Amino acid sequence: DLVSHRVDDEAWSHIAPLRVLSFDIECASRPGSFPDPLVDPVIQIANYVTVQGQTKPLVDNVFVLHTCTPIAGCDVRCFETEQELLQAWSRFVVAVDPDILTGYNIVQFDFDYLVKRAQKLRLRNFECFSRLLKQKVRCKDTKFSSAQTGGRESKEWFIEGRVVFDMYQVIQRDYK
Repeated sequence: DLVSHRVDDEAWSHIAPLRVLSFDIECASRPGSFPDPLVDPVIQIANYVTVQGQTKPLVDNVFVLHTCTPIAGCDVRCFETEQELLQAWSRFVVAVDPDILTGYNIVQFDFDYLVKRAQKLRLRNFECFSRLLKQKVRCKDTKFSSAQTGGRESKEWFIEGRVVFDMYQVIQRDYK
């Protein structure tokens, strides 16, 4: 009987803990201008991977174009070309296999910039970091409207098997 069925605590212990990848990109830009993915390179992608229930991160690294000063407690990975950096990051996402991708403004900026930059550089399979092999990430433009915040345009990213959770959108929606 479904109504009287009770799931005991032991059954929940067999559910895998969530793996979360928090990331942020940095771009170079021309003096006095906002970065443009058709022109300006991605110069860093910082990554922090946690596993639910663990106190230490699984991964704490940064992908860097060319070189940078060592960062205490962080694995700095240097790449000679932007193409190598972006391809390595895409492979990294697949290897880490996060359930959740998060960051601050990743929906409006980071994902969009990365995908447009990869297209500009004609990188093959960069956008295939979903859980389904060879399935490219997809994006659609959306509009959001509420009495509290008014209307605004946004994007919605579809990454099969992964949840995109943008903290900037949460703050925009929940705080005035």
